[in-house]
Amino acid sequence: MSAVNEAWAKRHVVLAAAPLAVIASGLLVTPLVVVGYPPRMTMIVRPLEDGFSPFFAIYVAAAVLAVMSWRAARRAEPARSHTAIAVVATIAVLATMAIPVGFYLESGYLGQAVMFALPIAASVWCLVRGLRHRQWTRVVWLLGAFAAAALPYGCPLIPGMFNLFSGGLVFELADLTVLALAVLGVVRAAR
Repeated sequence: MSAVNEAWAKRHVVLAAAPLAVIASGLLVTPLVVVGYPPRMTMIVRPLEDGFSPFFAIYVAAAVLAVMSWRAARRAEPARSHTAIAVVATIAVLATMAIPVGFYLESGYLGQAVMFALPIAASVWCLVRGLRHRQWTRVVWLLGAFAAAALPYGCPLIPGMFNLFSGGLVFELADLTVLALAVLGVVRAAR
């Protein structure tokens, strides 16, 4: 890879810090939920009532990746820890998203299971593919793997999961932004 291509990949890693921080903020921000049927545009503030959830791994992984991406601006080349952090964060999200797949398969909802399994398969493909690359291109691939793994979390099929910050519109837009930055980073680094 040329230095110009790696510079593009690094730029996309650094830019991903902002949407990753938005995803991470969903753990701390009190969710805003649309109320009423049919849905009205009024929002109410609802505190997190569920206590600890395995889905919190998505937010913690996003927070760690956001810090890693932000600190990448100071480095010429990624450290081995960048790869390790991105791989562990992606595997944590993959394990978390396997929970709904198992639930839907056990309940007989094959369509929903497939809907969750496809992004997981895409994430595993990005993870394996990313580990074949070097430097910042590898990190961009691994950020794409994280974004693909977290994508189904924004799905409204899980009751109580689809609200504004926690697995809802803001989460989905931030996750799609990370995914778009990863795709653009990979495409530009390949030139």
